[in-house]
Amino acid sequence: MAAPAPDSELLRLTDLCVRCGLCLPHCPTYRIAREEGESPRGRIALAAALAADGALKADATLRRHLDQCLLCRACEQVCPAEVPFARIMSRARERLGPRRDRPLPYRLILGLLARPRLWRLALALLHAGERLGSSRLLASLRLRPPLAILPRLPPRWRPRRASDGAAVYLFEGCSTSRLASDACRAAEAILRRLGFRVLAAAKPHCCGAALRHEGLLQPAERLAKALHAAFPEPVPVLVLDSGCLEAVRNALGERAQDIHTFLLAEDLPRRVRWKEGQVEALLHQPCTLRAEPSARAAHDRLLASVPGLVLRALPERAHCCGAGGLQFLLASPTSLRLREELDGAPEMPLITANVGCRAWFTAGRFARSGSGRVYHPLESIAERIER
Repeated sequence: MAAPAPDSELLRLTDLCVRCGLCLPHCPTYRIAREEGESPRGRIALAAALAADGALKADATLRRHLDQCLLCRACEQVCPAEVPFARIMSRARERLGPRRDRPLPYRLILGLLARPRLWRLALALLHAGERLGSSRLLASLRLRPPLAILPRLPPRWRPRRASDGAAVYLFEGCSTSRLASDACRAAEAILRRLGFRVLAAAKPHCCGAALRHEGLLQPAERLAKALHAAFPEPVPVLVLDSGCLEAVRNALGERAQDIHTFLLAEDLPRRVRWKEGQVEALLHQPCTLRAEPSARAAHDRLLASVPGLVLRALPERAHCCGAGGLQFLLASPTSLRLREELDGAPEMPLITANVGCRAWFTAGRFARSGSGRVYHPLESIAERIER
């Protein structure tokens, strides 16, 4: 078989790296493995060789190094050359081609995500099967990744009918309205309290972020372009899941807004009455939120403005939980090791703005402990508002 042609764009991007190594202490996979191939610098070198002329064989070792990157983007935040590492990794993974060595259920999930109607139907069938009593097939699938990682599915969120108030969309994405349906209901209740009318999307949709993470760039682009048809009204589209924010903003422009930023601009803290008393929770800062400084600042300011909500920091080393897009569904040793670093955290509920991180935490210690609730910031805010 002839070697693939050089990828000039990937070569251009990798050439931006000056090999300084300032990123290495911030990379969670390098911190665990202490291998150059598990560092951003090492992965960029591998991507450059892969892009050059196809001389570097895409063997199991190369795939492992590129696969195990969680795309937390901590390296981008400290890079003096502003290397777009996420773009490099997505393009390198695309060049590697289809991953037939992945478990069949995982590949099936990726295929369904590229077809939002079928993905929504699959989740509905899974939910129905769990309600009616799992079949032997479903029960056996639930014993191992990826379905072993997913929590039991609650009913899908749908907005209540309302005719008054300025309209806003709530971005459901491929999974938020199902895996985080309580967060959607909390967001709707808060928005209605402020006088807004919450709309659902006109059709099933997905931002494409998870597919882009896997290097499936063409289907990810198709999904992003289809968002305009899913949100036809010229009103704000509010994003709950920090993992979707960048992709939705890139597709819809200024209409796409982080919901914490929106609520802060609407002066939520001054427009509601707050409950007495005090509650404590651990606060997780998802990598996807850390990569969006303005959204993170609004998220932190909004939570800090809630009377009686006392937030505790996670252990300093636990800035990445290991979820890594959809990689948590594979329960890799690296992902498990990073999640285990939370074992030193106090036994209390945990707040996170990323739906994938939420599912990953729920499958771990927070499911086993007596204080096992993992929830979205808007749920914690809604519970503190006087009815």
